[in-house]
Amino acid sequence: LMIIRSPAAISPLKQPYVHIKLTLVVLVIVLHGLVRAKMAKLGRGAGSAPGVWVSGAILVLAIAIIWLAVVKPMLRV
Repeated sequence: LMIIRSPAAISPLKQPYVHIKLTLVVLVIVLHGLVRAKMAKLGRGAGSAPGVWVSGAILVLAIAIIWLAVVKPMLRV
């Protein structure tokens, strides 16, 4: 709701950094689903734990999301 009803001169939905940030958020959600599915299989005694790369990928994505939210590169004024 805050994105849609923003008092800014240019809507945040027209800002490129917002689209990049939301894409990265979707990737975090996908990785979360992957980890959740693997852990459910592990809990049932089948499968294996998620790879170490998953936690590194989530960390990198989180840092990128925070950077985009704070720095706002490509901001159109």
